[in-house]
Amino acid sequence: MKITITILLMLSLSANASPLLPDFQAISKSNITFMGTPHDRIILETANHYIVKSPLTNFESFDYYYLQLPKNSRQHSWYLQNTNVVLEEPGEFLIVEVRNENQLLELASQAHHDGSACGMIQKLSSMPVDLHKQDAPERVQSKQADVSDAVAKVKIANILETVQTMVSWQTRYEGLAQGEDTAEKLQIMYQDLTPADRADVSIQLVNHRGTSQPSIVVRIEGDQQPEKLVILGSHIDSINQNNNGNAPGADDNASGTATNLEVFRVLMASGFRPRHSIEIHGYAAEEIGLVGSKEIAESYKKQNKQVLAMVQFDMNGYASGEPKITFVSNGTTSNLTRQLQELAKMYNSIPATTGFLMFGSSDHASWSRQGFPVAFPTEDPFRFNNAIHTADDTLDKMNSPKQTEEFGKLGVAYLMHFAK
Repeated sequence: MKITITILLMLSLSANASPLLPDFQAISKSNITFMGTPHDRIILETANHYIVKSPLTNFESFDYYYLQLPKNSRQHSWYLQNTNVVLEEPGEFLIVEVRNENQLLELASQAHHDGSACGMIQKLSSMPVDLHKQDAPERVQSKQADVSDAVAKVKIANILETVQTMVSWQTRYEGLAQGEDTAEKLQIMYQDLTPADRADVSIQLVNHRGTSQPSIVVRIEGDQQPEKLVILGSHIDSINQNNNGNAPGADDNASGTATNLEVFRVLMASGFRPRHSIEIHGYAAEEIGLVGSKEIAESYKKQNKQVLAMVQFDMNGYASGEPKITFVSNGTTSNLTRQLQELAKMYNSIPATTGFLMFGSSDHASWSRQGFPVAFPTEDPFRFNNAIHTADDTLDKMNSPKQTEEFGKLGVAYLMHFAK
């Protein structure tokens, strides 16, 4: 039976709400209509629910995390016994209050033991989600010679060399000193690839409230409409559910970060000068709640920045069979995904398909929450690399260099088509 959201929410969401009301409520999408919905209280949208905050929820003193539960969760009793669960939707998710760094690290470790999927834990904030999702502009009409020339410059050897370099750092876990240095090391690598005459390129480290690991933002200023942004992202951290001091993170996600560095090299080598600004992002602390991307996306939203498109590269080096590019169909923007599939047909030599991501997510989710158009091409989400989040996520487990190279070509084609 359908009810209106006002039956429950008029009490729980008014400015005069009782202090005894819960911090959060889960409102089923199938049982409500949106007449009178207080959209500024909806802080997360899941497959089946809207997570709604109380006006009294204290985000200043406490941190709250959304934890997606896998089917037959092995750690469910641990969560209930060892964390402060403030909301539970049985078999789907928990909202957990975290009061210190040690609690967060233990929660992240247990969550990865439970599901071994990126994005199953997401940090919440008081900023509401934007339920009015934007479409990307139509920028793919036909194959272009200059893009084909640039795509041909992508070299898999460069990507694999960068992956091995990042693996040699031993860990990029955000809670350790080596992890905190990751963005600075990548900054040097981008600087080394930037020609002296490219004053339009800037490289910035972005500090965060929710982690001591900075993110990195590499910007190529547009020469005509620089206020419009085309973003290519990856996460730069790694995790090992057993020992974070040994978290090589080759496929997850040195592969995506190294691919983006190669995309940048190709743009510089091709002398590409975009009309709109290009930003290549390396996000901190994805593995403990999409922290870096969440803070950056919220900041861009508050500043009313014009994001034309955001594409995330997270894991592209493993194939259980023939290499292919899988575009995630849920939690993404259909018209942007369609255009990327068209680019794949034009510039890639391996098949492209779509797939439903049953569990977990990546940093594109932070941008989708703010209403920006997003796409997420990745390796096969149904048969992904089982070495991730362990000490075995090394370069030799990235068994499909051809697939990785094709992601590099897709990244070049995407940025050139959407930013020119």
